[in-house]
Amino acid sequence: MAETMQVYNYREILRSGYFEARNEKAEATYKKVMGRRAEREKDMKKHPQNYRSTVEEPTKNTDGRDDI
Repeated sequence: MAETMQVYNYREILRSGYFEARNEKAEATYKKVMGRRAEREKDMKKHPQNYRSTVEEPTKNTDGRDDI
């Protein structure tokens, strides 16, 4: 019985370590992504001409009719 409990506890320790490592990796990735987003927003404010607008003007056909 004691040996079974020891194996169970060892398994739980490994499992908890795995989840802790996974959470730390996810948190580091989140921080990196948010840092990149902040840098991009700063750069957009300084140099807006380098970034496209998400709204595009409708195009006109060569014969002068609007696209339908």
